[in-house]
Amino acid sequence: MARHAGIMAFFILTSCLLLSSTIRVKCNKHHIKIVTPGYVGFSNLGTLTILGPAFESGLKDLRRYEDVFTVSHSYLYNESFKDCAQHVTNVQDMLAGWYYREIATDNRSTIVIVTSGCTEGTLLNQLAASWNVLLITTFNSDVLIRDKGKSPTWVTTNVAPSAYHGDLFYQIFVKFKWKSAYVVVDNGAISYYPYVGTQTVALLRRMLFPTVYVTYDSKKSEMNFSSLLTRMSRESRVILFLGHPPQLRKLLIAADKLNMTNGHFVFIATQLFEHPIYGNLTWKNFDDDDTAVERAYGNLVLVYGIDIGPPWSNQKMTDSLVEEWEFYYRTNPFFNNTNISFTPPLPLLMATHGALEILGQVSLEVDEVNLYSDETDTLPESKILNETMAESAYRAAPVRVSDLMKKFERKTFFTRGGSVQLNRYGERNPQVTLTVLLNGFSSAYIVCSQSGVRILKVDSNTFEKHLESEVIDEQFRWKEMNVSDLNWHLPIGEPACGYPIDFDLTNCDLGSQFRINIWESCALLILSLGLSFGALLGIRRYRKPNRKWWRLDVSSFRFSEFEALRKHLA
Repeated sequence: MARHAGIMAFFILTSCLLLSSTIRVKCNKHHIKIVTPGYVGFSNLGTLTILGPAFESGLKDLRRYEDVFTVSHSYLYNESFKDCAQHVTNVQDMLAGWYYREIATDNRSTIVIVTSGCTEGTLLNQLAASWNVLLITTFNSDVLIRDKGKSPTWVTTNVAPSAYHGDLFYQIFVKFKWKSAYVVVDNGAISYYPYVGTQTVALLRRMLFPTVYVTYDSKKSEMNFSSLLTRMSRESRVILFLGHPPQLRKLLIAADKLNMTNGHFVFIATQLFEHPIYGNLTWKNFDDDDTAVERAYGNLVLVYGIDIGPPWSNQKMTDSLVEEWEFYYRTNPFFNNTNISFTPPLPLLMATHGALEILGQVSLEVDEVNLYSDETDTLPESKILNETMAESAYRAAPVRVSDLMKKFERKTFFTRGGSVQLNRYGERNPQVTLTVLLNGFSSAYIVCSQSGVRILKVDSNTFEKHLESEVIDEQFRWKEMNVSDLNWHLPIGEPACGYPIDFDLTNCDLGSQFRINIWESCALLILSLGLSFGALLGIRRYRKPNRKWWRLDVSSFRFSEFEALRKHLA
């Protein structure tokens, strides 16, 4: 009986081995460990507290591929940190401690760092590159990502134009022939504004663009805007202000009192996107200064760093995600927003969710089609296993990061959080919005995106295309445009009357200056002709040239050696 049982066990074992080798049964599924270092709190939009629901929804979608691989996730934070600066200072120590503890007990799982963070992207990149670990940032980016010698494993779904701030403003200056600018930064504002200021001034200086860089801290003291504007009016006509709307309002009130809101000067402000943390950009404050600020807004150019409208996102898909995020906010005390008192930053939530969805897609071979069109709101079903992942899953060994990186380059991914277009460096192309108040203070939006630029008239809710912009080979470009098509009422180029000291620009217009230039030119021309004619007469009168100059008089020649010899012989 025992002999029969042994023979049967042998046949069963042999059959199992043959079957497993035929259909490649994965007894040990591949495992991906995702770690998310971050800061807890509400002082920055990239914190775990604010973007945590997007990690939860992304992980939920990622776990749909559990027939191929399993996923675990860990938040890495220190609740004692008071702000982002403290977190950035300590993030490398925290992550390194976690990493070495993990690989000491498990060296077969694939570790992936996915984080939103504050401004620590470059610091995390140093560790990820040395460990050969995939790093995906969702609210962090830097031009260093384009140096694959230093950033071989860095990918970003960051939708903000972090690497293009300088290019963006420089191209605006060049487009409208503004030859100099003042850049004023409030370091007391949230970190977005000082960061944009640093990036912009660095590029302007590299381009040798005349720039005056002014910083102050509104938390410590107020800026004397009247003095600043008086100086600026003698040197430049453009001021880029990087700070919250209340400070911008004070700047514009001071400008109006100095008669600098008459169309001769340009004020540029920026927000990443519309959110209460950036303040409410409006001239309406229901006080005595509203009229002055409204008049000043006619000279204001507003740049939005993120355009989340069509075709960037699918409204139907976005709505379903918002419902999920609200559920996580209300049910998870860790996010500390159970009554949704803090407005969720939708673009950043979309970018964070998309990072995890993309991680699942690159782990699988998915058809290169728009899986999230208006007709469908379901997740894509994988059809062909990625060869690398399948092999790794069969061996239960880590995936080669170099193989994964190739699947991020020059691809467009379609996720529930919108489309994500990555360039050859694994960097997301930006989508920027520039707004102006057109003639008559009628609000309109000039939307610059991958599909071009359109004007959205708020009253009619219709789009009209006027300008195209694009990113080619990681270079932000504005295509040619006809300024008159935009009813542009802001100045082109330098002031018509220049920058004389204490010159009243309000009494100077292009017509009068044109007439002044004509009279000056005529006077100079007449004076030049008179002087030339007088000089010619003088030459002809006092210098009567011999018209037979070509006839030579031999007697006028004297040869000293010949004369000496003749006297000696005599």
